[in-house]
Amino acid sequence: MAARAEHFIQDRRRDNRRPLIVEVTLLTAEGRPSIRGTLIDLSRRGFQMELGVSLDAGTPVRALVPVPGSGPLSLEGRVRWRQALPGGFLVGGDLLDVDPEKARLLAGLLDPPVSIGA
Repeated sequence: MAARAEHFIQDRRRDNRRPLIVEVTLLTAEGRPSIRGTLIDLSRRGFQMELGVSLDAGTPVRALVPVPGSGPLSLEGRVRWRQALPGGFLVGGDLLDVDPEKARLLAGLLDPPVSIGA
């Protein structure tokens, strides 16, 4: 679905986004795994995921994202919009309550490494 979803990715963006193809697990309010999906786009303020289920605008989400060299990053947010895709849905949302440690991990995922010298 990720290749098909590129056509639907919105152009109105406040922050630079990084395209990713990372499996994520959405958690219930109690912290139990409930839905698997694919994170396809991430910024410091928002996300886009492909899911096999529809989530309504305003739905709170908590997703675990694997981070190389670290434990999983727990992202909390709220669904802003959804777009039907063949076989699923593209869901966009806003991140909420990004504490300093999460902000550091996000920066590591979003900012490309800087090479020194040539």
